[in-house]
Amino acid sequence: MNKKTKLGLIIALILLVAVITSPAFSQKNNDQKEITIQTRDFTLKNLKGEEITLTDYSGKIIILDFMGTNCPACAEEMSHLKQIKQQYGDQVVILSIATESQQKLIKFKQNHDAIWQFLIDQDYKVFSQNNVEYIPKIMIFNQQGDLIYQGEGETTAQTMHQKIQNN
Repeated sequence: MNKKTKLGLIIALILLVAVITSPAFSQKNNDQKEITIQTRDFTLKNLKGEEITLTDYSGKIIILDFMGTNCPACAEEMSHLKQIKQQYGDQVVILSIATESQQKLIKFKQNHDAIWQFLIDQDYKVFSQNNVEYIPKIMIFNQQGDLIYQGEGETTAQTMHQKIQNN
């Protein structure tokens, strides 16, 4: 063998060992399966001032609702989210996220009889990392953390139900 062939074989062997020993190549047994949500994790404060972290809800269906209190379509969407929450109960976690003041969000939540968490994104960090350009925006993640639906504009309960069921 010439020097170029030997060098090529050595490089190929090094790459093979690197791939095989990498964490991405290793397998976990089913009891230790990790669920990661396909969005950046975040921590925001709810209307009581408590910190809520997205990955606290790993293993559940999660609906992120990016909204605003002065948005007519957001107000309309509240009844659809309410239907989903009533239908699925604790199987579905809804997190409504807005950039407005705590007082405005408390009043909005009360006016719409919303029974889920509202979070305050004061610095637009979570809006930005999820590319929210228009509100309302709904993102639905399945129990494995996969994004199964993303839509801007009003999303109906029927659409959300179909996405959850077809997953």
